[in-house]
Amino acid sequence: MTVVTLNDLRTATSLVLTEACHVLQHSLPGDGGGGVFTWDATDTVSVDNNGTIIKNINNANGRWKRVYDGRAVNVKWFGARGNGIADDTTALTQAFRYNTFIPAGRYKLTSLIIVSNDIILHCDKDAVIDISDITTDTALVFKGTVVSSSPLLADLNPGSKEINFAGSVQRGDVIRLQTKTILWNPLNSQHFKGELCEVESQAGSIRITSGIYDSYPAADTIVSVIRPVAVEINNLTIFSNSGGYRLGLRVINGRNVLLRNCTVTGVNERAFDLTECLGARVEDGTAICDNLPANGTNYGLAVNSSQDVIIHGGYYKGIRHGIATGGTFPCRNIKHIAVTVDNVNPPPEKPGTVFYPVGALDSHSNGEFFEYHQVKCLNGALLQSRNIKISDCFFRSCNYRSCLEFYPEVSGGYYTLNNVSFENLIDNCAVAVLAAREGNTLDMLAMNNLTAIVAGDGVQPAVYNIDQSAGAFHLKQVQISDLSATVLKDGLPALKKHLFAIGRGTNGISVGSLTLSSSYLSCDKQNWGVYYIRVQRGELNISRCLMSSIVTQDASFLLSYTPATNVTFSENVMDGGNQFNFYQFLGMGTLRLSQNIIRNSTRSGVMVNNVPLFIASDNIISNVTSPFEITNVEKFVTGINQWGNYVLYADNAPSTGVWKAGDQVIHKAPAAGSQKGWRCIASGTPGTWKAEGAL
Repeated sequence: MTVVTLNDLRTATSLVLTEACHVLQHSLPGDGGGGVFTWDATDTVSVDNNGTIIKNINNANGRWKRVYDGRAVNVKWFGARGNGIADDTTALTQAFRYNTFIPAGRYKLTSLIIVSNDIILHCDKDAVIDISDITTDTALVFKGTVVSSSPLLADLNPGSKEINFAGSVQRGDVIRLQTKTILWNPLNSQHFKGELCEVESQAGSIRITSGIYDSYPAADTIVSVIRPVAVEINNLTIFSNSGGYRLGLRVINGRNVLLRNCTVTGVNERAFDLTECLGARVEDGTAICDNLPANGTNYGLAVNSSQDVIIHGGYYKGIRHGIATGGTFPCRNIKHIAVTVDNVNPPPEKPGTVFYPVGALDSHSNGEFFEYHQVKCLNGALLQSRNIKISDCFFRSCNYRSCLEFYPEVSGGYYTLNNVSFENLIDNCAVAVLAAREGNTLDMLAMNNLTAIVAGDGVQPAVYNIDQSAGAFHLKQVQISDLSATVLKDGLPALKKHLFAIGRGTNGISVGSLTLSSSYLSCDKQNWGVYYIRVQRGELNISRCLMSSIVTQDASFLLSYTPATNVTFSENVMDGGNQFNFYQFLGMGTLRLSQNIIRNSTRSGVMVNNVPLFIASDNIISNVTSPFEITNVEKFVTGINQWGNYVLYADNAPSTGVWKAGDQVIHKAPAAGSQKGWRCIASGTPGTWKAEGAL
C-alpha cells in the first residue's frame, strides 16, 4: 500500500489499516521525508507531529506511526527542506522533541526554538542552520524546568549534604541555592551567594551527591528545584550574515551537557551560552563573532553561574571576549584545556557605541576554582576570579594593557602559574599583573618558569608587576622561580621601568613570605632596572638570581620603610653593567647579604640606608668603587660564628642596639697600641662590652 505524501496519509479514506503504508515523500518529490508507516489502533491521544505520528482525520481511534529504529529522527521527515530558502523553523521544532539527525543542507530559521526535553543531536558535516533572519532573539535554546522555589528551613554550612526545605524532588534533579540579599562579592551588588547541587535521594531532608561550597542562612536563602535538560549536540553549525541582536546556541539549566565540534559564526551577541549548567563539556568548538552589536557585549563563549564545566579544544573569538565567565552567582570548577581565544579589539567604530580595550579571556569576580592548561590567548586576559591554576599557556597582547592580569575582588584564594610564556610587542610593557582590591588578603601566589618578550616602551612600570593603585592588600605567601624577560627597546627616560616589581604604585602591600629564586633578571636596554620591591612587612628571600642592568643609577630598589620587613639576599649575581649604578636597600628591619657576587659598578655595588641590622658575609666583590655605601645602619655585621654570634668591624664598642653575650667587634682600623676589639660579656641594650686588649 502506497501514498504520495504525509498529507495523503492524513486525509485518506480507504487505506487498509492492517497493512504497512509506504509514503513516497513528505510534501515534494525527493524531499527525503518519505518512509513506512503502520497503524496503531490503541493510540488515541498522540498529537500529529507531521513527521513520525500522523492522525487520520477520518479515524480518531488510532495513529499512523513511522517505522524506524527509535534512535534518532531525521529533520527531513518533518518537512525540513534544507535549501536555504524555505522556512524550516516548524520542522526543526517538531524534530527536536526527539533525538535528531540533520543531514547536509542549509536550514533556515526565522524565530527562536526552545527545546525542553533531553536530546541527542547529530549533524552532517555539511549541515548549516542559517539564522540570518532572526534579529532580536536567540536561535536555539535548550532549557530545563524550574519545578518549584521555596525558603530554606535550616542554615547550611560548607560541606553540608542535607538540605531541608518544603519541596519534593526526584533523583537526578538539581537544587539551586541562592541568597536574596547576601552578596558573595561585597563589592558588586549583582553577585549573590549561590550554587547548584545534584539530588541523590530524599528521606526527610534532601541529600545531595556532594557537599556544598558556601554557607547559607535559612532566613535569606531560596531553594529551587530544577528538572535539568540533558543535551548532546554533535557537529552543529549555526551561521548568520546580518545585524541585530542575536545569540546562537544557549543551554539553560542543563545537566551532563556535551557540545562537540559545534560552530557558530556571524552572531553579534554570544555564539555559545551556558547558564546554570551542572556538568558540561564543550569540545573543539568554533565561535567567530565579528558583527558589531548595539550594546557592545559580544562573546564567543559565555559561561554563567555554572559548575563543573570543561572547555576542551577549539577557537573562540568575540568582539569583546573570546571566552567569558560570570553570572548572578559564582561559576565553579571551570577548566580550559587546549583552547585558543581572541577578540576583535578595538572593534570597528559604530555611532553611539563606546568601547575600551578588553581582554580576549575574561572571568568575572564571582568565580573560583578555574584551570587553564595549554591555552593560547591572543589579546590579553583579565581574570577576576579566585583559586586559579595556569599551566603550559601562551598569552599575547595586541592592544590590551597586559598579557595576563589578575584582579581578584574577593579575599582568599590561590594563583599558580607554571610554564607560561608572554608576548607583548606593543608599546606597553606589562605581561603579568596581580592587583587586588584594597583591604583584601590573598593566600598564595606561585609563579614558576615564566618567560616574556616585551617591546619595552610605554606607560606600564614593569614586566611582571604586583601592585595596587590605592589602599593596601596582603599576600600570605609568594613563591617565584625561573622568571625571565627579554626587552626589545629602551624605556622612556621619564619613567624608569623594572623587570619585576611589587608595590611600585603604592606602599600598602604586605607579605607573609616572599621567595624569588633562580631567575634571569637581566636587561641591556636603557632606563630599565632589575626589580622594584616595596612592602610594608614580611620575610623576603631572594636567591640564585642573575641580575644586571645598564641603567645609569639605581639598578634596583628594595624599600620597606618599616622594620617589620626582613630581607635575605644569597647566592645572586648583582651586576651594575659598568655604570654609575647600584642596588639599593632602604628602611627594612634586617638585611642579610651572603655569598653574592657583586660586580661592575662605577659607584658602590650596594647602598644600604636606614636599616637597623645589616649582615654581609662571604660576598665576592669586584670592579666596584666601594663595596657598600652605608647610612643610618645601627649594626653592620660582617659575619656570624658557629654559635650564632655576630662578628663585625667597627672603631668602638656599640653604644645602642640589642646585643647578646658572645658578639664580637673587631677594630676596623688596627694599629700598634690600639684595641684589638671588644667582646659582649652580658646581653642587653647595648649589653656589657669588654675590650680585648691592645695590639
